Amino acid sequence: MTPAENKNGVNGHAPASGMSIDDVMFTLFRHKWLILGSVCLGLVGVVAVRVVKPPLFVSKSKLMVHYVQEATKEAASTHEEGQQGTVTEKVGQDILSSETEIIKSLDVAKDVADAFGPEKILAKLGGGTNSLAAAGVISSGVEVENPRGTSILIISFKHRDPELVQPVLHELIKAYMKKHVEVHEVSGAREEYFTHQREESRTRLAQREEELKKIMKEAKILYPE
Repeated sequence: MTPAENKNGVNGHAPASGMSIDDVMFTLFRHKWLILGSVCLGLVGVVAVRVVKPPLFVSKSKLMVHYVQEATKEAASTHEEGQQGTVTEKVGQDILSSETEIIKSLDVAKDVADAFGPEKILAKLGGGTNSLAAAGVISSGVEVENPRGTSILIISFKHRDPELVQPVLHELIKAYMKKHVEVHEVSGAREEYFTHQREESRTRLAQREEELKKIMKEAKILYPE
């Protein structure tokens, strides 16, 4: 057999190209400790991440702000037809933004922390009894979304303790409703006060005008007006 014929392999067939199963097994066996070490290192990393940064559990609830519709109807009735769409959308968005700020306020979070007890809120975060710290944890875990074109607020609360997320969210909504009433009662009282002041000023002004007309008439001025 000549050298040229020897290059074509045995029985005239071309030699096989690529890696065979024997080559793969040889490579795995040769580097088995490196592969095993990489797998173990990956498992250790997963466990470490789980311990250092445990997952957050979430509870969600939907809340409809009913008086948005009343406010938008009232705003639409006081504007021209071409402006109603823009005005009602702005009024509704302003109301929902205000309600969102009330929900996420530190006052509401502190009421929730006091109702539950700071030690429960902080138990999985290093412990403690500081109510302000617990309120900060609650406030940072609250998120509020408003689907476009609706008067619905989607409220969610995140925490490391799966047994806390739902009852805390329930207490958060209760605290928000209480704060909502307080805020709007104060706003209503202020509006009533300023309305009363305005009416009194109008009455006094009318009295002064009548007195002035009387004096000018007694002075025989031709045109008291």
